[in-house]
Amino acid sequence: MVNEFENEIRNEVFSDKLNNFFKKYKKVVILVSILIISIPVCLQSYLFFQNQKKQTLLSEYLKAEVMIDTNEDQENAIKILKKLAKENNDTISALSLGKLINYYLEKGDRKAVLEFIRSDKLNSNKEIFKEIKIIKEVILNFETLNEDEILNLLKVNNDNIFKIIKNKLLIDFYIKNKQFNKADQIKKQL
Repeated sequence: MVNEFENEIRNEVFSDKLNNFFKKYKKVVILVSILIISIPVCLQSYLFFQNQKKQTLLSEYLKAEVMIDTNEDQENAIKILKKLAKENNDTISALSLGKLINYYLEKGDRKAVLEFIRSDKLNSNKEIFKEIKIIKEVILNFETLNEDEILNLLKVNNDNIFKIIKNKLLIDFYIKNKQFNKADQIKKQL
């Protein structure tokens, strides 16, 4: 009997404390509840719209690529690719620049190719894009470079993933210029 009475008192005290707490912090409790519900909803909405934007960019890129490959409205395709090259999406931007570079290489417009290679978009913070840019520039200017220029461009680091490609370019350069001893020295390093 006493136990039941004590339990009833404890339950009433707890209930009163809970009611007082809720009355005192009613706005905070409601605000926290709303935040707990709305933050995941907002985050999912944001991620959904980001994904939609990526899909739209990819769809535009594919449309432009097909237009170029089928010789259908190439001027419009070039406009689309130039617009996509300026996007903040590194993948779409790199794909667009690559397609533009290939297009102008096929057309024989070396000046436009060099413009795209030297563009700010290829000056990304990512080391791989810098290395690819250098290699493309060397290949494009291979016939006109002198030894100092090619050595300056192709600074070969032992820890670089492009070491073999850069060394092979140097070997080809030395063979082209009939400097077979230097080519052999580099071959031995491989």
